[in-house]
Amino acid sequence: MVWNGVKVHDDVAIDGPTGAGDAESPAAGAVRLQDHRNAVRYRNISVQPL
Repeated sequence: MVWNGVKVHDDVAIDGPTGAGDAESPAAGAVRLQDHRNAVRYRNISVQPL
């Protein structure tokens, strides 16, 4: 995973459920931003294919 241009981890096992419990896969899907029911603002978000 790269965060703000810096690799923070690579080839890390995911031990628990993510994505609302959906199975993990390399398939393309939606990008979701969490807010945990708090007021948030997002800016300068870009998504690029790998």
